[in-house]
Amino acid sequence: MKKGFYTIIAAQFVSSLANNALLIATIAMLSVMHSASWVTPLLQIFFTVSYVLLAPFVEAFADSIQKRHVMFVSNALKAGGCALMILGVHPMIAYGVVGLGAAAYSPAKYGILTELLPPDAHTPANAWLESATVGSTILGTVIGGALVSQYVQHFVSGAHLVLIRSATDAAMFAVMVVYAAAALINIGIPDTGARYPNQLKEPSKLVGDFTHAFKVLWGDKLAQIALWVTRPCCGAQRSRYNCWCSNGQRRTGLVVVEGGGVAGRDGARYCNRRECRHHVGAVAQFAQGPADRCGDGCSWLSAWRSTTRTCFR
Repeated sequence: MKKGFYTIIAAQFVSSLANNALLIATIAMLSVMHSASWVTPLLQIFFTVSYVLLAPFVEAFADSIQKRHVMFVSNALKAGGCALMILGVHPMIAYGVVGLGAAAYSPAKYGILTELLPPDAHTPANAWLESATVGSTILGTVIGGALVSQYVQHFVSGAHLVLIRSATDAAMFAVMVVYAAAALINIGIPDTGARYPNQLKEPSKLVGDFTHAFKVLWGDKLAQIALWVTRPCCGAQRSRYNCWCSNGQRRTGLVVVEGGGVAGRDGARYCNRRECRHHVGAVAQFAQGPADRCGDGCSWLSAWRSTTRTCFR
């Protein structure tokens, strides 16, 4: 692997670790605020709305500047969302800011691999990236639970820290520091030398390209199977997750979170024709949402391979 590859993996691991710890901390903050039970599921809506609304534009944004800079800005934006929660902004709004950073981060982290590595290294590189995400999902969930524990609450109560009034505030601050560390790691990623025209100047064309790619995706029979099977699967998993959280809090006072699997959402990004990669990658961004929150039933690699074959015809 070329120099800088393992820096990308490290940045992904740290950023994903913070993502999962943040979810635990945010749910705990809602519990401390005595929010209604129906508010917790809305967190995912506020997080994923950026994936849906910005789907035609995020990859063009990732191509408009160096992808390492996109990743830096995205992690900085996530850290900003944590700071908003500490300052008293409602968790759903602040979590939406984090979702905005996550939506911009996704195409950059996959796209930079295609710029840095030769085609024959894309598959093992993706395996490294997804393995790092799985590991960070598990570890981040554990760390998030530890940060909102009674031990941390006792420490905060006696420390009298500025702006840190509870364990959830301390957890938010810790997660913010982790996001900042991920952003600093992004700085260490070397310049790949890839430069693309700024497509953001033609938003109507981006929407048209996205609409065409959406139709191509749904017009492919194998892709339809993947879409129809995995979407209800993910919906059921999210419902089960919310029930687990609610039941766990009611019985033990702890936050119980299911460790999600990682989807091959952007498998199509590894095709050689960049214009095809752009179209299908944009639809992948729209259709999948944040894969590391989705679950292990959402493997999109076969669908993306089928779609890229359709695109190449």
